[in-house]
Amino acid sequence: MSPTNIAKKITVDYNRLEAPYRDRATEVSLGIHIISIFSISEQTMDYSISMYFRQAWRDPRLSFPPYRAPGTSGDPKKQIRMQDESWNIIWVPDTYFRNEKRAAKFHDVTVANRMLTVNCTGHVWYVTRITVTLSCPMTLHKYPLDTQNCPMQFESFGHETKTMYYNWLPQPIDFYEGVRVPQFNLVKTIMVDCSANYTAGIFPCAEIRFVIQRDIRYFLIQVFVPSSLIVIMSWVSFWINIDGAPARVSLGITTALTTTTQSVSINELLPRVSYIKAIDVWMIVCLIFVFCSLVEYAFVNVAARTGVRIRTVDVGRVPLVSYDSTIDLNTESASQSVFINCWLYVKERMTTRSYPSVVDVEASRLKARKIDKLARKIFPVSFLIFNIVYWLGYSIPTEKFQMDL
Repeated sequence: MSPTNIAKKITVDYNRLEAPYRDRATEVSLGIHIISIFSISEQTMDYSISMYFRQAWRDPRLSFPPYRAPGTSGDPKKQIRMQDESWNIIWVPDTYFRNEKRAAKFHDVTVANRMLTVNCTGHVWYVTRITVTLSCPMTLHKYPLDTQNCPMQFESFGHETKTMYYNWLPQPIDFYEGVRVPQFNLVKTIMVDCSANYTAGIFPCAEIRFVIQRDIRYFLIQVFVPSSLIVIMSWVSFWINIDGAPARVSLGITTALTTTTQSVSINELLPRVSYIKAIDVWMIVCLIFVFCSLVEYAFVNVAARTGVRIRTVDVGRVPLVSYDSTIDLNTESASQSVFINCWLYVKERMTTRSYPSVVDVEASRLKARKIDKLARKIFPVSFLIFNIVYWLGYSIPTEKFQMDL
């Protein structure tokens, strides 16, 4: 007897609307063979996956005795491959993806990418190639140092747990050789039961949870290193001369605008969430450092001009008369007495005058230079401390995430 005849025989008087068992629930074993995972999007919070979806169950109505094909010898065959569209004439699980965002695509090139086989004991093996986009709710508090759980939920649409239930194949998840998750590293996979109690009853559900960790190398090159260099560049103003106001101000404004532009471009790729992300903390602190570098020059400039503002005195006073040693102070001449009195008056006035002090101006500039020298140490040390706290703080897994795992 040929496989075609066997397939026709076992489907005679077969009712595809009835489950394989009437007295107990049918066990449906699930498994997937992943071809590729792509298009993981933080903005839309979903991911796309292409895979072979495997389902296995036992239907006693499809059992048959082992057979030999006409004109052949050897051990009898115990398995047949059903013809195309045979999945429309026998009972198959009504499995769908509960967290599906866009309709699953069944591949039909060059033929329908489906295979259904039955062995002599009635065990059915049903494989379908599917590409589907699934929802992946993300928590971006630690972005881009985050780890996400992306679920894949299989649920029966019309059968309750009293009719069928899900289990996993011995090896439920296989990966095609060379599969890579873009911008992520696959940490592990977790299988959980997600059966839900609806108004119509309890429907079986099985979930695969992909635990993926974001690859930080891309962000180191594109975000962290450039922003750090911009912050360091803003410190160059501490070595520029105090009188170089145009150079120092333009450097501060340029670095501030560059940091702001970089922050805006990063957030354009992310959803608008109501909480602060790790990347926001980094960019805000970098902007604060750049802004403080600009403010530091304002203090330096004011400190350098403080002495000049306080000492507002006349410059260039010289005595109109000078003492002549040849004058005889003991003379009784009236003209000499008048001259002496004038000279003493002028001398007294000149000795009480304050001359502009160059030392006071230099002291103010020295104070300004000390501020610059202090900033050369405080800014790098503060940025280094921030980096240590930042990377340690965001690298430690939170208690909530560990509970989710």
